[in-house]
Amino acid sequence: MYHYPSYLETDLQRLIPVMKAYPLGLIVTSDGTQFGATHIPLMIEPAADGGVRLLGHMDAANPQLAELDNRPVYVVFFGPDTYISPSVYVTRQLPTWNYVTIHAEGRSRVEAPGVGIFDDIARLAEQSEPPAGWTFDKSEPAITRLAPLIRRVIIDVTRIEGRFKLSQEKSAADQQAAANHLIAQSAPERRALLDDLCRRRTNNDPG
Repeated sequence: MYHYPSYLETDLQRLIPVMKAYPLGLIVTSDGTQFGATHIPLMIEPAADGGVRLLGHMDAANPQLAELDNRPVYVVFFGPDTYISPSVYVTRQLPTWNYVTIHAEGRSRVEAPGVGIFDDIARLAEQSEPPAGWTFDKSEPAITRLAPLIRRVIIDVTRIEGRFKLSQEKSAADQQAAANHLIAQSAPERRALLDDLCRRRTNNDPG
């Protein structure tokens, strides 16, 4: 991924919260002649080497599964983004688009866990549901019927980096103005995370 140095982010302590807040990943593969791509929510787990691995699920009928068993894979997480009008800035500027994305490379494998998929679904629901929200019931008949049709996808990440384009090349006042605009365009429950990301990436912080 192309970067200005000030946009590059490799600190997992900054990347992981973004992936957890925006867990819908785009999984991209290639068979040498064409690309495959699927959007699925991914859970982030610690890996034995101190890095991370990703865990998600696909329909067994998805043809991309054939390219995911012990194969290289590319994953993109899309964080917050917004158009920044020149009217947002304190000084005279041109329009731009600010955004946060994370790109991961790794090797994937596919499992058919059967009823073991229940634990994965429970964890994903716990991660995604609001407090006092829906609770997964493993006895639900529909779940028992669908379990054999779901495959677990595990990705051992070998390289990961973020592109945090937050107007770092501009003055501190303009950086803060752009950050305030991005935060205001985001869901209320994510604003504290974005405020922290923006504050830690301003004033030409090299990350």
